Amino acid sequence: MSRLKLEALESKFQYEMLEAKAVLEMYLVNGVGVAGHSEVIEEMEKQLVRFHEAKGKLESLRELVRYDEEPRLDTEEGEEE
Repeated sequence: MSRLKLEALESKFQYEMLEAKAVLEMYLVNGVGVAGHSEVIEEMEKQLVRFHEAKGKLESLRELVRYDEEPRLDTEEGEEE
């Protein structure tokens, strides 16, 4: 996997995390911008799920890819959780 592709994928997940945080902040600070106030909690939960999923993907990518020299999948055996 080329370093540029890896950086792009990491950036995508980081962007998704930041976007979810920004939307959550908007709901917390200014809930008036939401059309249906009864749906605020559901929308906040959706953003929390988006953040969690993106963070998990980023962590998984970093766990799977070896970063020495040219990035590559870590295929060493004996690393079980």
